[in-house]
Amino acid sequence: MPRFSASDTISIFDASLLWFDKNPDEQLYWYGDYGWIVLLTRDHQVRDLALALLSAVAEGSMPAKTKSWLPHYIPDSWKSRLGSPDRLDPRRTEVTFGNLVKFAKKRGQRPPFLAPFMTEPAGRPKGRQKRRSRAFGPAPGSVDRFGDADRALFSKIERIMRDDHKTVHGAALELAFAGEIQGIGSSTPESRARRLAGLFREERRKTTTD
Repeated sequence: MPRFSASDTISIFDASLLWFDKNPDEQLYWYGDYGWIVLLTRDHQVRDLALALLSAVAEGSMPAKTKSWLPHYIPDSWKSRLGSPDRLDPRRTEVTFGNLVKFAKKRGQRPPFLAPFMTEPAGRPKGRQKRRSRAFGPAPGSVDRFGDADRALFSKIERIMRDDHKTVHGAALELAFAGEIQGIGSSTPESRARRLAGLFREERRKTTTD
């Protein structure tokens, strides 16, 4: 996943899916324009979290960087399925990563995609955490263990994207399920695909800006 700062923003839609390691880029073409609603509501955990985040925005307990409302052309049946407070549009209502972290801490949760912003375990003094880091080696994520192996797959990602018209994440998933992405034994194909796709996007963005 690309590196962000606490002041960067993310949509409620993306945050709700990433919270549970779901892919926000997944396409459900057979539902037409409303596939994104199915993607957000087919898993009750994702839907409940999205509603909790939207409710926090609607109530003002979580500041929103950007607020947007559901388009008028969406049928009431689909709006009812989503059940969005104040009919806020989760795709275009955005909050900062910093405020999202505060929300997660209040719930006592630590979703993987927010881990870079949640460096201190709950209830542990900062000094003690630093001593543990020195005693037991580098902080998690500070060693790029699979970077070179992931970069060697960039050409395959580009080929799959070009030939099969897949997204970066879709191409990475194909490689993951083919067993071509390295990872620790407990990691899932989805998590390996997210790691590879994130590195690919980050390095390609650097290339275009240099």
